[in-house]
Amino acid sequence: MATEAFKETLKAVKDWAETSGLMAEQFELETLRSGMSTSLFPVSDTTKVIKVDAGGVPAEWIITPDAKTNRRMAYFHGGGFTAGGLDFIRPFSEWLSKASGCSILIIDYRLAPENPFPAACGGSRRGAP
Repeated sequence: MATEAFKETLKAVKDWAETSGLMAEQFELETLRSGMSTSLFPVSDTTKVIKVDAGGVPAEWIITPDAKTNRRMAYFHGGGFTAGGLDFIRPFSEWLSKASGCSILIIDYRLAPENPFPAACGGSRRGAP
């Protein structure tokens, strides 16, 4: 049986999807990007968010208080290489760090169609070649 907290979270996500236009009948890239550019959920004040350069690609370490710094995981957000970013995936990465006990590296890769394959695999989406 689902907890009340889970039900509230599910309702918040559903409401966000409906009001952001993500449930529209016709797909629009800008709507998807707008919906996946920020998050509904803040990251806890006890979680460390450390901005880093991962070989020319903007990235962040997400480290919860109980995470072991010698246990690491790289997480690449969803969005089909067309949408998403660090702000959107940071809260999920915090949960992943708590659940796994790992420090989580999240990557802000370049997006298509402006940067066609294999652009997402190297360089910053903020203008680097």
